[in-house]
Amino acid sequence: SDGQSVKTYKGVNMLEVKAHHKELKRAVNEMEEKRRNDRSSKLWFDVRTLKKIKLNAKDKLNATKQKLFA
Repeated sequence: SDGQSVKTYKGVNMLEVKAHHKELKRAVNEMEEKRRNDRSSKLWFDVRTLKKIKLNAKDKLNATKQKLFA
């Protein structure tokens, strides 16, 4: 492989978790950009929901880091 060891904790791949969070962050940024022009309540709800999902992913990433490096 590329010589880079993949850090895992109980079968959780840190790179996958980090990539998932990064993908969600990108999606939130895109939706917030749309929200600047479209002030509908549906888009507001969608942004809010996506932010909650992103926050859960961030919490999972941080929890995994804590356990991995403890």
